[in-house]
This record gives sequence, structure tokens and C-alpha cells, in this order.
Amino acid sequence: LFLLTIPLSVQASLLCRLSDTGCTPTELPLMKLSRETNAHGALFTASPTYPYTVCCEARDDYGNPISITTDCSLHLKARVLKLSASANAHAQVDGNYPETICISSDDVKVSTISCGPVTSDSPAACADAGYDTCVITLSRNTNAHLSSCSSPYATKVCCTLETRTGQIIYVYPQIEDKWYGETPPPQSEMDFYFKSMGGQLINIDYRVDEEPD
Repeated sequence: LFLLTIPLSVQASLLCRLSDTGCTPTELPLMKLSRETNAHGALFTASPTYPYTVCCEARDDYGNPISITTDCSLHLKARVLKLSASANAHAQVDGNYPETICISSDDVKVSTISCGPVTSDSPAACADAGYDTCVITLSRNTNAHLSSCSSPYATKVCCTLETRTGQIIYVYPQIEDKWYGETPPPQSEMDFYFKSMGGQLINIDYRVDEEPD
């Protein structure tokens, strides 16, 4: 009997951008801005409709989309910022403004979502601080105007998304109760499966150099 245990980490990335043409079907419309720079903010669902949308998307290393939402009631969430009203609003990083903008997920692959301010004039400030993406920039930490991440505002709101780790238990020719048939496929690239902490099966593409003897 041949037994192989392979540690596995599914990497993910979060990317946000400001768009004046709306979000793609795989992107999450996070919030609205009245203009590209020196703007007021609004909830995506608020009226009047502002012309700029902050669009965010999460994908794993294999290009598969990871589900994200703006639902602040989910357990797995991060606060991006707070708004003074549902529309025509100023923003703050933290405080008592009534409207909260969140990035959240109920995708079983996601382990953590985190957001925070980074004060820097560098365009790479979020990446340098270990975040995936810049979401928006603020003119100050509170009572702030908003702008795209290409603006000179020094307060950058950054976010990142991380996924769970697991193990592949490979028992030749059986994989975690999932049979490939009488014999395993001869190709060096096979689909493996592992059980996440949530108890669901996640399809992972993993490359092996050769079949075990």
C-alpha cells in the first residue's frame, strides 16, 4: 500500500478597481463615488445613482472565482470604511458613522478577510503592507472625501483575502474516498480532492511528476 500525504494551500487574490462603466459579472459592486477624485460616497443601492463604482473580485490561483458580498451580517467579514449617510456622504476609517461598507464571504475556501488603512504616498503602499489590493483612498481618517487609488490622497484603505489550507491523502489508487476507477489515470496532472474545515469537497488541480510505484 502506498500512502502519500501532501500539504496543500489554495492561494487567492483580491482585486478592486474604480470603474465608470460598471462592474463585470464576476465582480462585486462595493460602493459608488460621485466622481473619480475628491468625491462623495454612497452605498451601491442608494439614490441618486453615482457614475463611478468600486468593483472587487476574488479568485484563487487557478482562476476560479471566490464568492464575496457586502453583507456585514456574515461571520467572515471585514469593514472597509464607514459613510456618514447612504448617499452624498463623507467617509471615515473607523468611528460612529451610520453606514458600514463590508467585504464578506460565505465561500468555504475563505479563511480570513482583513482591511485596514495604510498612510503612505507610495502607489505600492498596500502591497508593501501585505495587502492584496487598494480599495479606495481618503483625504483624511474621518470626515473625508474619497478618491481612486491613483489619487495623491495618503490614506489608502487596503484589503486582503486568504484561503484555507488542507491536506491531500493519496492512497494508491484511491483518493479520499473518491475513486478514479479501476486504475488511476496515467497523466502526470490529476484532479485531487480534499476536505476543508467546513466539511465540503473542493476541487484542486495539483501536478505530480510521476505515478507512485
